[in-house]
Amino acid sequence: MSASDVIARLRELRAKATAGEWLAIKSPRHNHWKIGDGRSVYFDVCNFINIEHFAKWGTSGTAEDNAKYTAAAMNSLPALLECAEALEPLMRAYEDLLEDVRERIADPNGDCDDVETITALDPRYRKARAALLALSKTTGENQ
Repeated sequence: MSASDVIARLRELRAKATAGEWLAIKSPRHNHWKIGDGRSVYFDVCNFINIEHFAKWGTSGTAEDNAKYTAAAMNSLPALLECAEALEPLMRAYEDLLEDVRERIADPNGDCDDVETITALDPRYRKARAALLALSKTTGENQ
């Protein structure tokens, strides 16, 4: 699955999920952390997810930490998807620019590194390529 496919799938899933800003709220009735959209007057209805038992995942993180992280991730996802989507054409443009510049700066013998070598030496390009590769290895679903 390509990074573009994962981005499209995450957008599709996000569109079906609870819309609006997600909140991390401590239920006053049960002293549990919950995440949801905050539209309910009552904390125990279905538009909240009780996250208290999620604190048992791994060796660190409290229910509060996990609830706040999940809410922040949900709220950030649309902007992060925009960034990821913008990265692919930017990288292609960078490669095209390098190809053009490479032809202009070749020494009299015509020696100049090829675009693949130039990009392999650029740590920012490698980091961007690695990020897109990592995204392409996810499915946009529960793993």
